[in-house]
Amino acid sequence: MIGGFLKGNKMKIDSLLFFFVMIVIFFIKAWLVQWSYNRVFPVLRYNMTGNQGEFRKLTYIESIIVVILFNNLFNR
Repeated sequence: MIGGFLKGNKMKIDSLLFFFVMIVIFFIKAWLVQWSYNRVFPVLRYNMTGNQGEFRKLTYIESIIVVILFNNLFNR
């Protein structure tokens, strides 16, 4: 009874539902990274260099990799 938890009152979380929710959240994060990069970075690049012709948009797979990178860097 440490912390007020009553024995036998365990909350059951459906692990399959939890897995699918985490996958959906992950893909939403990847889409947000892709959208924000493709909207913001051309403006930043133009402001720094004045040349917008060299910009290449981020693909969805690349945005997934960026989400994995940022999750591993800042989520600990």
